[in-house]
Amino acid sequence: MILMLPSMFHANAWGFPYSGWMSGADMVMPGPHLQGPHLRTMIESARPTLTAMVPTLLGDLLLRMKPRRWICPVSGPLYREALPYRRP
Repeated sequence: MILMLPSMFHANAWGFPYSGWMSGADMVMPGPHLQGPHLRTMIESARPTLTAMVPTLLGDLLLRMKPRRWICPVSGPLYREALPYRRP
């Protein structure tokens, strides 16, 4: 299940539809609703396994959710103390 959070003009978004369809994954598209409460409901109901987002969106989600286990590969320092799961 792929949650399409990057805007379609962003480079991260262009590969998701192709790789998702080629792998047979379902896709969830939030439309214009990129606010934390709506995304929280969407994530809890759809339970996506892959997404990409900008750091401000990730920060909003981390403030609103208490994730049990997230693996967040990021490039650069981003909320390192807030991520509940870290690779050893």
